[in-house]
Amino acid sequence: MTDVTGGADDTALARGCLAGDEEAWAGLVAQYAPYLYAIAVRAFHVSPQEAEEVLQDTFAQVYEHLPEY
Repeated sequence: MTDVTGGADDTALARGCLAGDEEAWAGLVAQYAPYLYAIAVRAFHVSPQEAEEVLQDTFAQVYEHLPEY
């Protein structure tokens, strides 16, 4: 898997997101989406479609609350 974050840590990605850097947001999503999807499908036994909704809801909350990070 390609590292789209360029090795950036969470703090650097969050700062980039807060500064309006779309690549930082894409990196944050790319870094965590596979894990969140796997948890939703495997641990909570939701369908792939429901897992996608969980991802959308989760990242919407992350985006909304990012300034509190």
